Amino acid sequence: MPTYYMRIEAVNFDNSVYDTHDISTIRGGSFMLLDEVGSLKGRFGLEDVGSAASVGLFKFEAANSTVAESIQKQALAALRKTTGEFATYVGAFALTGDPKDFSRVVQELLAKCRWQQYQQPTIILPAVGATAQACDLDGVRPAVATTQKGSETLNVSQAVFDRREGREDREGGKELRRKIYQELLGVSHLKVTEDLDSLATRQDGGPLDGKIAFIHIDGNRFGRIREAMCKHENDLIDFQNLIQEKLRKPALRAILQKAQADLTPKGEIRLETLLWGGDEIEWVVPAWRAWHVLETFFKTTANIRFKNIPLTHAAGVVFCHHNLPILQVRRYAEKLCDLAKEKVPQKIEDLGENASGFAFLNMTSFDQVTRRVKDFLEIYHEPAKAVDFIVPAAELVNPSPNLKTHLSTIKRFFPKNKLHDIILAVKTGKTKDQVKEIANRALDMLGNNKQATHAALQALAGENFERLERWYLASDLWDYIVEDEHASAI
Repeated sequence: MPTYYMRIEAVNFDNSVYDTHDISTIRGGSFMLLDEVGSLKGRFGLEDVGSAASVGLFKFEAANSTVAESIQKQALAALRKTTGEFATYVGAFALTGDPKDFSRVVQELLAKCRWQQYQQPTIILPAVGATAQACDLDGVRPAVATTQKGSETLNVSQAVFDRREGREDREGGKELRRKIYQELLGVSHLKVTEDLDSLATRQDGGPLDGKIAFIHIDGNRFGRIREAMCKHENDLIDFQNLIQEKLRKPALRAILQKAQADLTPKGEIRLETLLWGGDEIEWVVPAWRAWHVLETFFKTTANIRFKNIPLTHAAGVVFCHHNLPILQVRRYAEKLCDLAKEKVPQKIEDLGENASGFAFLNMTSFDQVTRRVKDFLEIYHEPAKAVDFIVPAAELVNPSPNLKTHLSTIKRFFPKNKLHDIILAVKTGKTKDQVKEIANRALDMLGNNKQATHAALQALAGENFERLERWYLASDLWDYIVEDEHASAI
């Protein structure tokens, strides 16, 4: 019988995952889409040939195109049955043809799916409800059920209820996340925070109490690597397995293992995963754990190649209060990730291990960015440029130079008020020599600690402190360089 390829994917995430600020609903939508597409493997005669996250790519046999279309409809119907009213799926199939044409067929399926997506409403219209009251969490769909958020009872739509609580035949996001964590750690029971308040609360208070870091990670040029290097289905299978088994799972496992040293008073892990399984990852962590999470991720994923092409990553990090609208914060993190990619070579043959890095924004002093993130960074930190806030991953993972080591020394010994004096001097257009003079006067007050602090400042800002933008970096990261990251905050 003829062999066909089929692509099925979830689309329109803005109205199926990111349509509410409620963290449990967002997580539930993301994890359910991941779980559902994965559940098609082995059903309807479908053989996986490179599925990832909410995108499924399968191979199957059918007598003719009519039968192939029937199989596609069955697969789509199965997905829609278990995800109900919140998810939009599209699908396309094509004959396998010459194995040398594998890349062409994959691109054809992608184009067909995009065409279908453009022809559909961006939101699944809910069934007619018995009430005209809008959902308390998405504000659009009719409320047909209730759910608990802390001590509060909320009226919610079916789409929100399914994502928060699950359905009779499918677990919600809470349990799906817990299962992934338990599987990676090899444990049978695990407690995880369910809201950002408990995730970010420090019993001992301090400047980081109630602060979070939203981390958005994306693979550098992964799409181009797939297109250029996956000429056969086995190549694509190998590539997707490499991403999951060598990049994603080891990194999350290592982060979870270390997170067990910083549990809440209830014994809960402080790690929220909102996006998982594909090229992109989204984590929300306590602000005091952000540096460790980034360091662990970049260390775990370093030096891994596919057909001699380095697999590197860019990340965007937002430090903020835990009660800011999460969709707003997520948007900033995405834009910062895009900024971090600006220094990444366009051509995959030019990629090197040093392509990994992250850009960050400390917005704990304000509630929103009223312009593009890149423009805001340049105005807020004038005369520094936005690209000055791209930190190479090498500065996190290499013993020397190691940004955390140098910042820790500076934080321990260098007077913070003198750092503010230097920032003011930079902002008001003082020369490099004038900035150096302020720094040297502060160093002269340090006694036995002068030499170590001077070396740390040189490693940070250059031999003559000429890298003026790095003083901003030290100021913005000052609170987030924690002496003992593994100490419990409870």
